[in-house]
Amino acid sequence: MMTERLDLALSEQGWKILQRFGPLPAEDATNLAERMRAKGLDPDLVSAVVTQLQLRWEAQEKLGSFADSMIFTRSGLEQATRLQVAALHAKRFRDAGAISVADLGCGIGVDSMAMAGIGLQVTAIDHDETTLAAAKVNLRFFPNATATMNDVTSLDVDKLGVDAIFADPQRRNAYGRIKDPEQWSPPLSTVTGWKDHVKALGVKVSPAIDYDDIPDDAHAVWTSVDGELVEACLWFGAAASQGAGRSAVVLSSKEGVAPIILHEKTCTNPREAADTVKPVDTLGNYVCEPDAAVIRAGLIPKICDELGGAPVGNNIAYITTSTLPSPLPGYVKAYEVIDHCQLKPKPIRQMLLHLSPLEIEIKKRGVDISPSQLRRQVFRKPKKRSGSEPLVLLCTPTVFGRRAIVARRLG
Repeated sequence: MMTERLDLALSEQGWKILQRFGPLPAEDATNLAERMRAKGLDPDLVSAVVTQLQLRWEAQEKLGSFADSMIFTRSGLEQATRLQVAALHAKRFRDAGAISVADLGCGIGVDSMAMAGIGLQVTAIDHDETTLAAAKVNLRFFPNATATMNDVTSLDVDKLGVDAIFADPQRRNAYGRIKDPEQWSPPLSTVTGWKDHVKALGVKVSPAIDYDDIPDDAHAVWTSVDGELVEACLWFGAAASQGAGRSAVVLSSKEGVAPIILHEKTCTNPREAADTVKPVDTLGNYVCEPDAAVIRAGLIPKICDELGGAPVGNNIAYITTSTLPSPLPGYVKAYEVIDHCQLKPKPIRQMLLHLSPLEIEIKKRGVDISPSQLRRQVFRKPKKRSGSEPLVLLCTPTVFGRRAIVARRLG
């Protein structure tokens, strides 16, 4: 049984062991634990230390080599900001002219690390003793950062002595995610009220937040990494340099790839419904799939203009076009249309039998189907390697009915 006993992991003996080993995948961590227990080490100590080594391994995707010297809780790692996203948060505060920032609900301290790392004075606050213990260790290299325990729901922000706040309200309870922002802890209305007390305010919110729940003076930003929607933030005051509205930030984990920031200047109220684009009557040569952050930010009309295309159906984020720009923008995936048919197993099976793909990836939008079940119904892998390259099956409603579009992935 693994344990997150930080008192044991951070004890003198536990800390010495942590310095001897690098991050370990689960199997290697288990083997190390067995060897240490065989040498007579306390089982609880071994479990606590090995848990940290395993969490450091799992954290590398989010935090890179910084994870090698950090301390984690399981929930803290799951909720932690990715380091490259935290760096953008820190930059926004610096660009806003902030000098001191309170990180309220700091968790294990990733955002505090990023802000302290560019010279901001940081006050990290969390109500959970164990989580805060991890944050204190993670901030040990930054003399300009302090971590203290307090209940952010009852804070007098005027007494913090900061000119900026970054807040991450608790959005989960014992039953799972809490959809209503007024049930968060503290409620969203309480957090956004802090904007009147500081120069700049940032609030981490659910990426699925309804537009109706966003204050009309906020600049809402949805961020993705490698196509995965990872967060949404609301920015106020000097941190909302673009004014009220909505933006998307598209990031890549590949080294040297610059962030893509898309902002619809005509949207000056984040609560407004996104404009709709009339769908096409016929399918073009290509289908483009915008990044998830772009979709949530309501930027489909902007993308249609840039691609010279239109959605395949009403309120469907597949955009079809007869030509593609070169180079292809980094905020869309593109597919070359090969054929299409009714979204029914028999015509799909016949279409794939003719094409004989080596593999088939099934994606869907706006249709209630099970991709894994449909795959079993329509695809048989060729016995001989004589088929075409792997193909993609896009299942979606269109203005001419529910269709299965077989296509070739580009790029």
